[in-house]
Amino acid sequence: MSPLESWRREVAATLAMTAVLMFAALSTPVAQAQALPQARSQGSIEYVTGGVGKEEADALKQAAGDYPLMLELASSGPTPQGRTTGAYIADATVVIRDAQGREVLNMRTDGPLLLARLPPGKYTISADWNGVHKQTVADLGAARRHIVFDFARGAEQE
Repeated sequence: MSPLESWRREVAATLAMTAVLMFAALSTPVAQAQALPQARSQGSIEYVTGGVGKEEADALKQAAGDYPLMLELASSGPTPQGRTTGAYIADATVVIRDAQGREVLNMRTDGPLLLARLPPGKYTISADWNGVHKQTVADLGAARRHIVFDFARGAEQE
């Protein structure tokens, strides 16, 4: 094999390997973006809800940095009706009111996670699930807030 032919094969192999590595690097964010549920809006508030399944939950947790509020809904033990549930819950009604008491978001969750893009300010966040009501006040500013409502326990955690 001549030196020119050897050089051509080496260049072709390098280009092929570069293409494979670029494809692998680009396909990972695309797969994660596909796992993220579609963003919705209510008035001027954009939100995403879901988190059923590990892939979707991981995608939401990764996207959480883009949203000032992450609400996590769980039930760590028996409900007031005596039923034991899994760690995470869905189909809760969430209502968020601003400092003046105006409703800015009223929706049902599709999974245990809710990301909401709210402007800075003080908000009352309440959630109802399975006959249990949880509520907290959150001051959203520069720092992102992660609030956990555990429907089997008495108080919310942050």
